Formats: sequence, structure tokens, C-alpha cells
Amino acid sequence: PTSGDWFCGGCGQKHEERSPWCRRCGSEGGPPQRRIACSASSAKSGAKQHMCKKCWKKHPKYARQCEDCGGALELICDFCFGRFADVPSAGRPDPLETEWYCNPCWGRFASYNQTLRREIPEAWFQEGGQLWKWAEEAQGGGASRRGTLELSKGGRLITPWGDGTWQLAGGG
Repeated sequence: PTSGDWFCGGCGQKHEERSPWCRRCGSEGGPPQRRIACSASSAKSGAKQHMCKKCWKKHPKYARQCEDCGGALELICDFCFGRFADVPSAGRPDPLETEWYCNPCWGRFASYNQTLRREIPEAWFQEGGQLWKWAEEAQGGGASRRGTLELSKGGRLITPWGDGTWQLAGGG
């Protein structure tokens, strides 16, 4: 296990930190039973790496090919962390081409997005996910503040500071 992994409060299944719901029982319910923690330096050392199959160089981010030799990379799904060698049939990069996902995870994402489409007002819904970035510029030359928030199923709000809830007020 790595830092941030969590165990489902419903069935006890272990999941990666980025998993928004339990892949075993489908539950999003409540806070996780336990989270795994470790020092920042040891968390960084366990990051996923796409390895070149020609020169064996490790790449921390998705790339179409090795930046050193142009060789094909072993691809690792950014959601389930499955390892794949056959790019055309196994999956595809996200629209911004910053991460790569296997076909089964793309299917889970599409199903999850359809549920969100029914829950989130049409004017708010964005194809490709509901992770929103925000920034507040400080007045007087002070430091600006930045962050993210994600609208999730069932009125769940996910932020770096902790989870909360969202609801539609007024006409949308």
C-alpha cells in the first residue's frame, strides 16, 4: 500500500487514493475505514513509472514514446495501475494526453459520468469530468490562493481540504 490508499467502509476493499468509489461494492458512502499514511519522501518514491521497452528508462508521466530513444513505453493505467503493452487495443490517453487509461477504466468513467449527468444541472456539467480549478488573486500584492473541487455522485464534494456536500439552490 502507498500513502493515501483507503479501505472501503462498506466492504473493507483497499483502493488507491484517487478512486472516487469502491470498485467492489460500488459504495461511496461515508469516510473510509482507514487511510494509509507515510512520509512525503517515501510517497514520492513509489510513484508509477512508464518504462521504455527498448532502453528501460522510466517516465513518470504518459508519453507517446521514450524521450531518449523513441522506443515504445509500457503503459500503466492512471486509475487501476494495470500494466499494458499494446496501446491501440488496451486503452487510450485522456483528451489532454497527460495520462493514459485502460479500456475497462474508460468504461467505468463513462458509466460514472452518465450518473453525474442526471444529477448535475446541465449548465454545470462538463464532458470529461467534474474537477474544477479555482484561483483567488490576492489584493495588495499578497499571495494568491488556488485549489480544486470536484462534484461527485450523490451531492458529494471532494476538495484537497476534505470532503463535503453540494446541492442545487434556486433554478440552476
